[in-house]
Amino acid sequence: MSHVLDQLPDGLAARVVPAKPQLAGRAAEKPMLAVLGDRRQFDEQWLFERKLDGVRIIAVRSSDGVRLLSRGGLHRENTYPEVAEALSAQPHGDFTVGGEIVPVRGGRSDFSLLQQRSGITDPRAARANGITVVYYVFDLLRLDGRDTTALPLRYRKTLLRNAMTFRSPVRFPPHRNTWSEDLLPEACASGWGADRQARGRSLRAAALDRLAEAEV
Repeated sequence: MSHVLDQLPDGLAARVVPAKPQLAGRAAEKPMLAVLGDRRQFDEQWLFERKLDGVRIIAVRSSDGVRLLSRGGLHRENTYPEVAEALSAQPHGDFTVGGEIVPVRGGRSDFSLLQQRSGITDPRAARANGITVVYYVFDLLRLDGRDTTALPLRYRKTLLRNAMTFRSPVRFPPHRNTWSEDLLPEACASGWGADRQARGRSLRAAALDRLAEAEV
């Protein structure tokens, strides 16, 4: 087992089982999506993240190389070759992660730039396009042949942070572990959306409520 996974408490380590082949393939083609909600009070079972303004991508690295899979299962390695290259340089050679590719301009995300990049299928043209993208990775689904989806979200995030090296264009987005009354007003003032996630539940158990987009 990966030395990163060895750091799990005994009770949680038992939840990490050998990954089924489809976790590195077709099962990864359907990332969980945010749903609109109006809840305004949260307990300690939730964590909070900025809602990113990009496209969801499941990244799979295996002995076959790196695949970047869209929501519909389309390959995007040639559209975002710099992301695929960065993931191929990660210390672990076998993983599946969930994240979002976001175009940036002037240090801020700009969704309108995606149209100038998303239709490109030639990696040389993509690199010469001039649109900078960042892959924000926020979930770890598989590591070194082990399925991590039965772990609570906060543990998956800890494993993710320890397993990967984060430098541009691959980044780990910040999150908050506790709710405060000023969180949503802050998001509104900054022009953000806000995602809230059930941090104490496994990916399987939280299929309906893991991600909820707060309307701000």
